[in-house]
Amino acid sequence: MNTREQIKIEFLKLIASSSFDKVRISTICKNVNIQRKLFYYYFEDKYALLNDIYQDDLSLNFNISETNKINWKNGAKLLLETYKSRGAFYKNSITVDNNQWHNIFLTHMRALFIRLFNELSANDDRNFYFNATFFSNGWTGIIENWIINDFDIDIAVLIDQFYALIHFTKFNISKWE
Repeated sequence: MNTREQIKIEFLKLIASSSFDKVRISTICKNVNIQRKLFYYYFEDKYALLNDIYQDDLSLNFNISETNKINWKNGAKLLLETYKSRGAFYKNSITVDNNQWHNIFLTHMRALFIRLFNELSANDDRNFYFNATFFSNGWTGIIENWIINDFDIDIAVLIDQFYALIHFTKFNISKWE
């Protein structure tokens, strides 16, 4: 395992057991047995490290270039399972990260919805930015609340609702003007 990955793993462990604002770079460095300047070689600060983890989880589980109308359900399920398996980390970070997760997730979901709408509308040349922004804001809020509320809704229920939204979209997209 390389140093960058060791730093991420240690950070995940520390955030899972205490709040983001209490985790110090010096503690990460001590626990990984590296000098502080090596940390800064990889990350500008702990917000950059947090950003990297957020981006990695999205890219690995719900990749924009690999997601299509066929595999959306599976991608969403993998992502939600990752969030739940790292529940303490996500709950302890998104409540104090200055909306960093919210903005990253929202941007990612907007891009996925634009891709989905373009795929569902075939040769239609409409710009779906507004619709994608609307849907991604809703989904971001639902998932953020789900994390904050200790994953109070079963993943299967969320996925079914998400998939129903996609089917609704598929059925109605031709009617959007």
